[in-house]
Amino acid sequence: NNSTIRYTNTRGVGGRWALHHNTTLLTHPLQTTTTTRVGAPYHHHAYLRCFSTTVLPGGGQVATFPIVTGQWLQHNWSPQVKLLDASWSLLCNPMTVYNARVPDTPYFDIDEIADKSTRLPHMLPSRALFEQRMSAMSIQPDDHVVVFDSSNGQFIASARVWWTLRVFGHRQVSVLEAGYEGLPRDFKPQPAATVGNASYVAQDVNKDLVWDKYQVMDSLGVYSEKGRGQPDGDTAQIIDARAADRFYARVPEPREDVPKGSIPTAVNVPYMDLFDQREVPSRDDPQKPAQTFYLKKEPQLREVFERSPVQIMQGPTVVYCGSGVTACVVTLAMASLGQERVAVYDGSWTEWSVLDRVPKTVLRKQPPPPKHSLRNRSSASSTTDSPKARS
Repeated sequence: NNSTIRYTNTRGVGGRWALHHNTTLLTHPLQTTTTTRVGAPYHHHAYLRCFSTTVLPGGGQVATFPIVTGQWLQHNWSPQVKLLDASWSLLCNPMTVYNARVPDTPYFDIDEIADKSTRLPHMLPSRALFEQRMSAMSIQPDDHVVVFDSSNGQFIASARVWWTLRVFGHRQVSVLEAGYEGLPRDFKPQPAATVGNASYVAQDVNKDLVWDKYQVMDSLGVYSEKGRGQPDGDTAQIIDARAADRFYARVPEPREDVPKGSIPTAVNVPYMDLFDQREVPSRDDPQKPAQTFYLKKEPQLREVFERSPVQIMQGPTVVYCGSGVTACVVTLAMASLGQERVAVYDGSWTEWSVLDRVPKTVLRKQPPPPKHSLRNRSSASSTTDSPKARS
């Protein structure tokens, strides 16, 4: 659209984030004063957490912003930007607790917009159901969807919805930094305009972003009726996003019918280790503090992955957790570091733990602590699990 975007490339990976002259921006016009700063301190100073480009059929590219701030949302609000509430908790009914917090905002319930033919919780919906619900929320494929939840910035369900939209080919989707607390207090979204009889048309499932149990079996060289039974060069990095106590089977799983353990070749990146925490004025009552989580700055975020160890730019990589929700938080963090082709094992440990004839590990020897610990790291982040994190 002939807009000029200023950017500073500080990532040092060969200009991965640079916009080239042949880039076609299919998003709405950005403010000309917006500067995309990659790897710089961004809280309250920059509108975007990161900026990448996705190549489209025909050679065009579309700007995508995995994480945006409330300031970005306020400055770029338009009929083509849709706010989506994805608040969720394992311990309560989100429809009664959260949905009324932001009036006139559509609600994406990961337990309802899901595959109900399986006993597994909140599995990826069918394409038909996804299209039906997106149409009902007056969302169109060219809209820029910004997802938030009420997990105080932990992206628990908003990351799952971000991943779901990407699986079905929605190109412009972001999550809101700090979630509900990140919404400007004076921000009042208008009701989404009804788009006549237009229906949302999704793309086929992007199999680079979602794995089933057979793909995990193939990666481990485990025989299955649908799998090859050998790695065949596709051995994946497997990341477990659960808290360390669950990964090392020191505590029971929050779901009573799920045994303890982990997938043998997995490495542990507790999703809570990806955040720093600080108090900010509550959106509902500025006189009260709200404990809010912010994704670590790039150098510290990379160190969390590298000490696991995870090769961020290596593929294939698949992430799992308890039921496929917080795995998407790790996927989102990796996207913010430039690795957007990371899969989620949808069934996760809830499915794998009860499968027959697949390898499982219950007792693990915990590695020694790193020589240099990260500053501002929460001592409880890898050994505790908040109620909203039990997924």
